[in-house]
Amino acid sequence: MLALNGFETWGFEVSQKAVDTANANIKVQLAKPVDDNFGKGGGRSKPAAAKIMLGDFFERDWEIQVGTDFEGFDIIYDYTFLCALLPSMRRHWVQRMSQLLSLSGMLMCLEFPLWKPLAAPGPPWGLSGVHRDILTEGGTWVVDDAGSLSILDSDIGAFERVAYWKPPISFEQGRGEDMISVWKLRKMG
Repeated sequence: MLALNGFETWGFEVSQKAVDTANANIKVQLAKPVDDNFGKGGGRSKPAAAKIMLGDFFERDWEIQVGTDFEGFDIIYDYTFLCALLPSMRRHWVQRMSQLLSLSGMLMCLEFPLWKPLAAPGPPWGLSGVHRDILTEGGTWVVDDAGSLSILDSDIGAFERVAYWKPPISFEQGRGEDMISVWKLRKMG
């Protein structure tokens, strides 16, 4: 969708089979796009490049594939990535997002699943309130063995939220509770 609307688009995957499948799907979508990619009454622009790379989000070795002048992404869209990570990895996710985002960039997140209790096993792991806590407060929501929530290392977070809304269309798995949040890096000092 991003590439069809003129944004040069990169994706990451740790499985070569998933990279190959996604890149094949991109070719089909760019050649014969579905109208849902353009919104109601939206015009079509010339598609931009889109590519899924083999790489580990938490490593830096893939960045050379983006370009030697890479200074961060203008938009990062997290579509169910955070909910798939172990809760103990959330602080690393925030740190890496802040490294990958350009100073004027925006982090967009599909907040899913909000209906699932935080103590329930995953993935997907429940995320109700987690984005706000880890991005703006600098906390790490961890559920202990008894199912109690602990907020560790609460501090000022690296991000501030600039938009928050319920998408008009969502998948059944979201149970009508999914939200979209948009964040920017907090100006320090």
